[in-house]
Amino acid sequence: MRYYLLSFLILVSVRVFAQQAQTENMYVHTDKALYMPGEILWFKPYVVHGETRQPLYESSVIYVELINNEGSAVLQAKVENKPGANGSIYIPQGISTGNYRFMAYTSGMKEQGLFFSRPLGVINPYAAKPAAVHPREVDFQLFPEGGTLLH
Repeated sequence: MRYYLLSFLILVSVRVFAQQAQTENMYVHTDKALYMPGEILWFKPYVVHGETRQPLYESSVIYVELINNEGSAVLQAKVENKPGANGSIYIPQGISTGNYRFMAYTSGMKEQGLFFSRPLGVINPYAAKPAAVHPREVDFQLFPEGGTLLH
């Protein structure tokens, strides 16, 4: 009987802790995966509850960074966390060609070591020595106009 009571109390305390500690998760859509200098990187973030996947607006600010291969932030932005939030980052003319990491997080996510991360590529045709860019995500879609896809 003691064993069942102890296990019940542990189960209840774990559930109460899980409800109190709302884990934030983030998803971000970007307009594309490959950019050139002078373009604008458009993005739309979604902060959701880790368990229920319902929108969360407890954190007021979403931080966005573009990280180079050395791990340092090249570009940074802040976006207000509200319904319908979106943001943009201008890709400057002096940015180097290469593979970058798009990262987004809230202060609560940063404390827990959680980040949204996505690879992005930048090609600068004006750079003296172009480097190879290998975007890891390919977005290929077919949309038939008449509703039937032909072979």
